[in-house]
Order: sequence, then C-alpha cells, then structure tokens
Amino acid sequence: MYKALYRTWRPTVFDDVVGQEQIITTLKNQVNDKKIAHAYIFTGTRGTGKTSCAKILAKAINCENPQNGNPCCECKICVGIDNGSVLDITEMDAASNNRVDDVRILRDELNYTPSQSKYRVYIIDEVHMLSISAFNALLKVMEEPPSYVVFILATTESHKVPTTILSRCQRFDFKRISVPNLEKRLKHISEKENIKLEDTGATSLAILADGGMRDAVSLLDLCSVSGEVVDSDFVKKTCGVGDKSDLMQLINEIINKDLKSALITLNQLYQNSAQPKMIMEQLIMLFRNLLIALTVKDFQSLIGCLDDELEFYNSKIQSITIDYILKNIHILSSKFDNISNSMNQRIELEMTIIELVRDDIDMSIPSILEKINKISVNQGPTTNTIIQKADVVKEKTESVKKENTVIKESKLAAVTEDNSAIEPFKEWGEVIKHMMKINPAIHGAVRDSEGYIKGNTVLIDSKNEILFKILRENKMARDSLRQSIQMVTGVLYKLGPLKKEDKENNRANEDSILNSVIENAKNNGITYIEK
Repeated sequence: MYKALYRTWRPTVFDDVVGQEQIITTLKNQVNDKKIAHAYIFTGTRGTGKTSCAKILAKAINCENPQNGNPCCECKICVGIDNGSVLDITEMDAASNNRVDDVRILRDELNYTPSQSKYRVYIIDEVHMLSISAFNALLKVMEEPPSYVVFILATTESHKVPTTILSRCQRFDFKRISVPNLEKRLKHISEKENIKLEDTGATSLAILADGGMRDAVSLLDLCSVSGEVVDSDFVKKTCGVGDKSDLMQLINEIINKDLKSALITLNQLYQNSAQPKMIMEQLIMLFRNLLIALTVKDFQSLIGCLDDELEFYNSKIQSITIDYILKNIHILSSKFDNISNSMNQRIELEMTIIELVRDDIDMSIPSILEKINKISVNQGPTTNTIIQKADVVKEKTESVKKENTVIKESKLAAVTEDNSAIEPFKEWGEVIKHMMKINPAIHGAVRDSEGYIKGNTVLIDSKNEILFKILRENKMARDSLRQSIQMVTGVLYKLGPLKKEDKENNRANEDSILNSVIENAKNNGITYIEK
C-alpha cells in the first residue's frame, strides 16, 4: 500500500525538524542534561512539527543510547515506540476522546510504573478540545504527577486551554516555517523521491502551504502523481489556484476601474479551474502584499514572491493609497465569509469584483450633472431634453443649497446669540429617519424620543434608558447620531440628555410665550376662551 509522502518524511529525530531551531536546541539540551519537565505544551499552527516533536521527545527521554539529545532510533525502545509495541507511550486524540471518563481512565493508569521504559509518556493532541470537566480531572493529575510520568500536550488554539493547565507546563510556541526553509525541504524530498521539481514549483508550493510543512509535502505529493515536471504553472493547474499573472491583471483592472476587462479575466480564471473561494483568498493576499510593499522598504522578504510579482508590486505602489487597499481588503474579507454558503460561488465572486470596481464612483448630484454636461457637449443638439432636465435639477440643487445655507446661518446665529435658551428641534424627525440608513440599531432606540436645542448642544428627551446607556458607552453610536444631525442641519452639535430642570424651564418658557400671545390678543379686542 502506498504511503503518503508526509508520513514517509515525518521527522524521526530532532535534527530533521525544519524551522524550529530554538525549540529543538532547548529540548536536546534538556535530554542531554536529564532535566525533563513533568509537563510540556506545544502550540502553533498546523503542520509545524508539534506532534512530531512530541513523539521524538518521548523517544529521546526513554532511549537507551541517545545521540547528542536525539534518540538513536535503533535500540529496542526507539523501535518499539515507532512501531507501537511499547505500551508506556500513550497517544490520545482529544478531539474524539474529550470526555471526563477518558481522562479518568488515563488517571487510573498513572498508578502503574513503566513496564519497559524510563518514563510513562502521555501525548494529548488537540488538547483544547477537552471538556471543562475533563480539564478539571486532568488538572488534578498534572499538579503532582508521579516522577515517572511526562505529559506532552499539543494544540493549535492555546487560548482555549485553561490558564491553570498552561501554568503547569513548559510552553513551546512553534512558528510558521519560512518560504526558504520549505523550499529547501521540498527540494530535498523531491531529489530522494525522483520528483522533477523546478525552483518556481517549489516556491509556489511553499507559498501555498502558508508556513505548514505537512501541507507543503502533501501538495508536492499531489503534484508528483502525474510524473510531469512540477513548475509554478503545473502547481496552479493541479491545486486549483488562479494563475498569478491573471490575478495581477485582475488587480490592475480593479485599480483602473475597468469592469468589462475584470469580468473577462475572472471568467478566464474560472475556465482554467480556479475555484472562486481560492481566487478571493488570493486577491486578499495580493492586496495585503501591496499594503506591505507600500509601507515597508525591503518588503520582498516579508511576502515571499517571484521576480515578476516583485516588478508588479513596485509598479503599483506609486498609484494607490493605503486607505484604498484597506477598503478593498475589508470588502473582500466581508464577502469571503459568505462565499462558502453561497448557492453560486461564481456569482458571489463576480458581485464582489463589481463592488470593488464601482465603489469609488461618485454618485453625488454635482458629479452626475458634470457627467450629463459632458454627454451634452459630445452629443450636440440631440440631447436637448437631457440638458433641459439637467438645468432643472441644477436649479433645484442650487435652491436647496441656498436654503441649507440660510438654515445653517440661522442655526449658528441661534447658537451664538443665546446659549441658555431651549427650543424644540424641528428637524428631529428627519434626523431619526436618517439614522435608519446610518445605524438601524440606534434608530430603534432613538425613534420614540424628542429633541431640543440649547446653545451648541442637542438635548434628547426619552424614557428609554438604554438609549442613554448606549450613547454614554459607545463612541461609534454617539458619532453616528451627531453625523445624522450634521447631515440634516449642517451644524455639528454636542449631545446630552434633557434634564428635569431643563424640562421645567422649557415648560415655563412656553407658558410665558403663551401668556404673552393671549395678552396681545386681548389688547387687540380678540376674545380668548380657555378650554
């Protein structure tokens, strides 16, 4: 039966582990000095060597003839651990054995001394999957284990492991393996396995692996089946990855707002078997690389790219801004979560590309008028109707502008003339409607309220205490409400609650005004009847 390459080339000694030099040195020194801790935890992303190092450490501390911290792999203990005949080494997958009963069985075994080796070793993979009760049972065991017991925990999500467990372990963080280290290892394996691997193919595989050795070797295994030369083009076709040149062309068309060409390029990528989700992921990475190139002088070592990509990044960073890149990454990231659940991933991707291309188009009235005027100049007398409509729109726009200016000036005058007077906020209903577009959540809390103006502050009268709590604790909510007020009035007001004394003063002011009106009516011979 064929054995997968990642299993065939799994490290058997510490010196075979790639990209984790500091961890390997520390573990070898502990073996040499016989300073073995009772518990270890290995954390890091997938495929970086956590479980492999756990097995090597289990062999090294029990080896009859260790070689400079490495297991000899020849004594009966090393051979027995490799073939699974030594029962003192227990591997437990916490993903499928996460109940408290599983840990209790393990705890009962601790009473027995090792039958063949020096230490009884428990390797618990994906330890973060244990239940709370299982963690509690494991904690009791790890507090004071027998001298012949060693725990080695491995996890990709250390933040899910209780701190009470972490504090009892020596922690080793496995970092992602760099592209050069992955390339070197892939070339070594390909030479031994007679795989025709080109340098460009090794680089493409290393970039796709995203720092994981197991992923890199598995991809090499996939590409080696056909027996063809494995170069970058072959990797793209085999792994369902879009051609980088096409992706860079797509980025260029997005930047240039060329929607037609962008959709044609997207279709070409799709016809070449590139998966929509993979295309979106690569676009995010390309924009991320552009961001790095724009902010870091010597960026090549940070992004790991070929020469043609380097030329592309250098040419594009002159014409784009950081804000533009961040906006595109945000759009792509928000759509990436939806594409997996989409009924048609291709349509979802096309909609995203359209949004990227059209997002910067100015749809304001002045911009539309300018475009209409350009059309009228180019088209001549055949567009008289359009021109007439444009003039009407323009007149209305100018009229609205003048009205807004009068409103702004009157508001500012009111603010500066009398800072103590309270007056009803006549446009408060418009503000509430505007909030529906900006922040629907705040709209729900503010819709039953009333607004008043006192100087440069908008006072809110509401029985909804949640509204005031949100405005006190959430800066984004405050800013969105102030923005709505500014959009309606043209004035950037402060916010505050309408206090009880303000209500009484306002009521007294209203009564005073009413009395004055009644008195004037009586003086002019108008009969007033109070109901």
